[in-house]
Amino acid sequence: MQKKDEIEQKLSMEIRNCEGVAITHDSWTSLATESFNTTTVHFIDNNWELQSAVLGTIKVEGSHTAENIAASLTEVKTKWALPVCIATTDNAANEQKAFRILKWQRFGCYGHRLNLIVKNALQVNEVGRLVGKGRKLVTFFHTSTSANDKLMEKQKILQMKGIGHKLITDVVTRWNSTLDMLERLLEQMPALMAVATDESASKHIKTTVQNCLFTFEESLLAERIVTLLRPFQKVTTICVFRENPNYQQSTSCHHKVKAVS
Repeated sequence: MQKKDEIEQKLSMEIRNCEGVAITHDSWTSLATESFNTTTVHFIDNNWELQSAVLGTIKVEGSHTAENIAASLTEVKTKWALPVCIATTDNAANEQKAFRILKWQRFGCYGHRLNLIVKNALQVNEVGRLVGKGRKLVTFFHTSTSANDKLMEKQKILQMKGIGHKLITDVVTRWNSTLDMLERLLEQMPALMAVATDESASKHIKTTVQNCLFTFEESLLAERIVTLLRPFQKVTTICVFRENPNYQQSTSCHHKVKAVS
């Protein structure tokens, strides 16, 4: 506790010496359905080096309304005596409204904008059907231990590059996860085809895999989608800070930040 207080005091003094700071902010819900806000500060220190630190993760009572977000940010600004703030957040309506309430300057996260573009493109009928088919196949292997055991068995028999690799599901809130899912499905296609034709596998496993397995044309489409999505992945995962062991990956705005609270 004493160490934490010392770090906070030092950080507070550094912030007070700044004419202005930038902040990133995000709202999220835990697995226990509790709402939280996380605020990160970014500033140039006296040595002209870019510094970043998590100011706090605050539990929000009630839903993520603009009013609640604004109240939480005001609390953070008061606690840390922040000077003029310029913020970067995702492009959710409640975030935008919260900063209008506060009358703080705000910019939408570029990475989030790109993610919205990709999500919209993936809703095209032909692409959406392909992704849905792949998701159904991945879900089956995640929920059937016997099917997954068969997949691992075929990987070893075929001496594949991806031995031990499990299928990856895409998650709506996780950027680039559809790319990860399609890449893994394409990688595992020989093993999946082997499972679909394995006479020792149960009828349920063979039928499900055969119905969900990509056709030749669908595999070609998946390969084209992967080629298109890879540049977006590179852009959204670029870190703006130097590699430093004292930093950790932020899941909201893809910055590397020091945690102080």
